[in-house]
Amino acid sequence: DNQSESPQVVAILKAMADIETARLNWNQALKHYKQVIALAPDDENATLEVVELNFQLGQSPQAVDALDAYINHPGSLNGARAGHVLWWTGTHEECAGYHDA
Repeated sequence: DNQSESPQVVAILKAMADIETARLNWNQALKHYKQVIALAPDDENATLEVVELNFQLGQSPQAVDALDAYINHPGSLNGARAGHVLWWTGTHEECAGYHDA
């Protein structure tokens, strides 16, 4: 069944993304993390990796869009996560000026 295979697939995709990140192959790592998010939309770490990789690639608008999509995903943000995301964006000046909510 597809549901029971998802955790294993997510783990494999994350491992592949980590390998590509270590190789500085950020485009391929980004593709893997986007696949993780498609399977596990509440995965905060994968989302933050997508945001970070977009910044590494000079794609700040896409990074902010990924963060917005995560924040606006129903049920994805609790108080602790909200604080972490706000802390994270505060440490990345690239986020300034992209979101006027």
